[in-house]
Amino acid sequence: MVSPNQSGKDGRKFDTQVEKILETKENQVIEGVIDGLRTPEECAKWINAEVEGQQRKEIIGYLNSKKMELEQ
Repeated sequence: MVSPNQSGKDGRKFDTQVEKILETKENQVIEGVIDGLRTPEECAKWINAEVEGQQRKEIIGYLNSKKMELEQ
């Protein structure tokens, strides 16, 4: 399991596990983790981390879809 403040490949420190997981370039890995999110609040945390990070539209869209699904 990834712990906060763990270094990435470039030596960058991550404040949260979310940031560390989102650092991967493998969208399938990220989508698998997103599928396991259980609350809209978790989704919002991930959306904020992606917006502040790589800003990948497809990941943000997938997170928004998951959040809307959980809000129903």
